[in-house]
Amino acid sequence: MSSEQAVLPGGYKQRMTWRVVGSSAPVFPGFEVDICDRVPDDDKPDAVWHRERARGMIHAHPEIKQLFGHYSLTAFCCLFAAGLQVGLAAAMAHFPWWVTILAAYCVGALINITLFQLAHECDHLLVFKSKLWNRYLFTLTSIPMFLSAHHTWWIEHIVHHNDMSATKDFTTRRRSFFLASRKTSPLFLPFSMAVAMAQVLRSALGLMIYVWTSLLRGRLEPSRAAMLVLADEHLISGYEKERITKWAVVYPLMSFGVYVGLYLYGGWMPLLYLLLSQTFFTGFLHPYCLGWVLGISHFHGRRKYQPSASHYGWLINLTTFNAGLHVEHHDIAGIPWFRLPKLRKIAPEFFDNLEPIRSYTWLGLQFVFAGSERFEDHFNSETHRNVKRFAKSLAG
Repeated sequence: MSSEQAVLPGGYKQRMTWRVVGSSAPVFPGFEVDICDRVPDDDKPDAVWHRERARGMIHAHPEIKQLFGHYSLTAFCCLFAAGLQVGLAAAMAHFPWWVTILAAYCVGALINITLFQLAHECDHLLVFKSKLWNRYLFTLTSIPMFLSAHHTWWIEHIVHHNDMSATKDFTTRRRSFFLASRKTSPLFLPFSMAVAMAQVLRSALGLMIYVWTSLLRGRLEPSRAAMLVLADEHLISGYEKERITKWAVVYPLMSFGVYVGLYLYGGWMPLLYLLLSQTFFTGFLHPYCLGWVLGISHFHGRRKYQPSASHYGWLINLTTFNAGLHVEHHDIAGIPWFRLPKLRKIAPEFFDNLEPIRSYTWLGLQFVFAGSERFEDHFNSETHRNVKRFAKSLAG
């Protein structure tokens, strides 16, 4: 097979284009999709697995519907966590560089898990009834994560639920990256640092294009050229469908406002803290965080077919707003975090036969250090789960 035809684990062709650089949800060449494309059930087996479980649960236990709804007090948690991260970043202006690194590793990375989970609640409209209020709370919550293009996740994440395991699902693409980069693991190379910095540059370029193609011509609506950079071609229809194209401009502007404010207050050290927190959060030198990211990327270290797995450690779930209850959330996404544990109590027969994640740290270390045979059996599930779906690409 020539280098042009080389295929990454998971089925993606090993070619790069400019649109992948700095993208929070890169679409690899040969797998271009539109976010609004319909996906047949045969191409999203994991989504169907969760959907059938949800139907069975609600049929057997109609009282589950009482768990649905909003929990507006989550907003205070969002503001506190975001304020804490920004406050810690500002405080780093008064400490030496080694304290900044240590604080980012021990505290900042873990706060980012909390911020990620709280922003996730907003994305599912589980805080307020108003979609607008949820979206702007999502913005305030996620900005300290130092990802200036994270607004794309608002569009991408619901697709992850509805079309889980399809090529359209960004997690499928992320799984492919993890499989391809295992020997140069994110545990030892700071991939996410490069991504975060590239996102800043990409967002800045997108805003400059916006000024040139829209503002200077008397328009507030971003042009397609600006959206190609601020978001991505495959996402534009999603922004248009939700009528939030201007938000693709507002989000990076607010992000840069926070970054500039921190720089004016304390120089580069606060920004270094946020950047390192993001880098450690995605697994660099941090096996616990790597295991957590693998878990939400649907790697679980087992042979059996089970698209998602939960972690039931009480301390982890207490400090991350039940981020470990991954199966429960994917089964029924309309339940806010504080009611989610009740789902398993109401319908234990749907969960007792599933394998949980015992330790995020152990999962991360297994992924990196497992021998080839064990790795193929327990992690490279794309091979045995998705051969049919990727057959055409692999043949080409």
